[in-house]
Amino acid sequence: NVLNIGRFKLGASSVGGSKNGIEAAAQYALERRAFGQPISKFDAIIKKIADMTVRTFSADSMVYRTIGLLQNEIDSLDKSDPEYYFHVGEAMEKFAIETSMTKVFGSETSHFVVNEGLQILGGNGFLEEFPMAAAYRDDRINQIWEGTNEINRQIVAGYMMKKALMEELPIRDAISNIETFMSNGKLKDNEGPLSAECETIETGKRLALFVFNEALNKFGQDLKHEQQITEMLADIFIDLYTAESTVVRAQKIMTDGNHDRTVCSIAKIFTAEMVLRLLNMSLTALNGIYGGYTSPQVFEQMRHFQAKMLMPTDIVNLKREVAQRIFNQKEYPF
Repeated sequence: NVLNIGRFKLGASSVGGSKNGIEAAAQYALERRAFGQPISKFDAIIKKIADMTVRTFSADSMVYRTIGLLQNEIDSLDKSDPEYYFHVGEAMEKFAIETSMTKVFGSETSHFVVNEGLQILGGNGFLEEFPMAAAYRDDRINQIWEGTNEINRQIVAGYMMKKALMEELPIRDAISNIETFMSNGKLKDNEGPLSAECETIETGKRLALFVFNEALNKFGQDLKHEQQITEMLADIFIDLYTAESTVVRAQKIMTDGNHDRTVCSIAKIFTAEMVLRLLNMSLTALNGIYGGYTSPQVFEQMRHFQAKMLMPTDIVNLKREVAQRIFNQKEYPF
């Protein structure tokens, strides 16, 4: 339980470092000139700044969501209870999946941001006079302590498997409802600029459940030994949790009267790219489950998921919009 809260804190601190990395890289890109113009004008640099911002906003969103879950659980406890702190520990364990997800995605986000930031600085990125050298050297440990990211992925998949086999999760009911949802399922009261993303995330949850169920049916408890497949399952769960956190936060920001198009663009980008990762990991996992002899029925089901999940999102121009916001403010603004 101590590790659970430590993992959450590490994910949160990684997000803070990512914000600093974006600011340093953006300011350098605005000042560094090549071929008669600032390198911030080059589309490749624009993409890097946008990718760094999208990942950081999404990691930040999952941190907000996870601490909300933890705090709500702790607030429900009786502080006068002699075993109050024991129950706090139990509350931490209740959200072991979410804290491991936060640790994995947060630490890999900071690594991504620092790596891209150093690339923007070029040779100067290796000089101690510039901020990326120390950050690049120091950040790498974040994927190792508080349980390596490989271990945390096994925790995510292992807890999900345990809850499914012990029927703590209503897997059977959810499986039986997949076909109904895929045929005519729609979210109620789902309106606004991110309605398509909400629908896609809900479909993605059914896809994750479908692949998870196929793996459980094939391997049972021995699924824990199929670590390549459990890592893919963990990444699928992490992507969905992060995407939903991002969309919900963007919706809240816009609902609160801040009509910031950039947060909407970030949510659209992350969800659209998440779909591509989800479909690829799901097909790879299914081929691994069936040893390359995946049935035509399963392929047909995958095509059905693909048709329902893919969106015509203009990722390229949305990234230009996001990066321009960073360059205009010369800092991470969210």
